[in-house]
Amino acid sequence: MTGYEAFPLFRETLFPKQAKNTVNRQRIVLPNALGSMASSSLKRLRRAARELALNVLYQVDTCGMPFDEALETALEFADLSDLETRGEAVAQEARDYTRLLTEGVRSHKAELDEQISSLAVGWPLDRQPAVDRNVLRLALYEIAHVDSVPPIVAVDEAVELAKKYSTAESGKFINGVLAGYLREHKEELEAESNSDS
Repeated sequence: MTGYEAFPLFRETLFPKQAKNTVNRQRIVLPNALGSMASSSLKRLRRAARELALNVLYQVDTCGMPFDEALETALEFADLSDLETRGEAVAQEARDYTRLLTEGVRSHKAELDEQISSLAVGWPLDRQPAVDRNVLRLALYEIAHVDSVPPIVAVDEAVELAKKYSTAESGKFINGVLAGYLREHKEELEAESNSDS
């Protein structure tokens, strides 16, 4: 079984966001390629990208699908019609941001899993629901490596993903783990925020 037959959880809800990026200090800095796009449109685009990225990571994690195949299948068959009404460039932004997130999580997976393991005391990775584990990876990657996403936004979006796709208690679990990360890294995050200003 390949493609979305093996992945019914997210089959109906696929979207994404974003454009070219550059690496700066091991963090991704996204240019203001969206120009005058309203913040609500940017929020929708990024939420769609996170959902699509979660789809890819979930397939790789639970179905054993090869990463490149899962990513390309998701990008090819994603229902981006809501974004495409705003133009193909916006839908492409979503695909690009999905690629950035998934490839970033893949290349930093060991680091992200180590963070999750240290923060989720009593909940080893293999005991966590697969959706929760991958939502945490996405959020921690955004917090640590994507300058254009404020940490609190990454936390809020992760909680919403968990509420939508996981168990009734997942939102609280995700919030607790990410709040712990923010507490542990408060000074570092504030310093990066001040240097960006």
